[in-house]
Amino acid sequence: MGERTGYGRTITKNGEVHVGMYNKGKMHGKGDYYFLFGDRYKGNFTNDVFEGNGNYTYKNGEKYIG
Repeated sequence: MGERTGYGRTITKNGEVHVGMYNKGKMHGKGDYYFLFGDRYKGNFTNDVFEGNGNYTYKNGEKYIG
């Protein structure tokens, strides 16, 4: 089976969601990650890790931009 490359969506077993770019099966490039507890990250990923510029919005509406 091939590795996911390009735009796509993944829903984890615990219900978290990633929508965005993939490279060789890993989150890589721009994307959104929705955590089960209500937080959201929108920004860049490199090999499944948040990296570079991004916005993290907490469930209560507070934001971290950086």
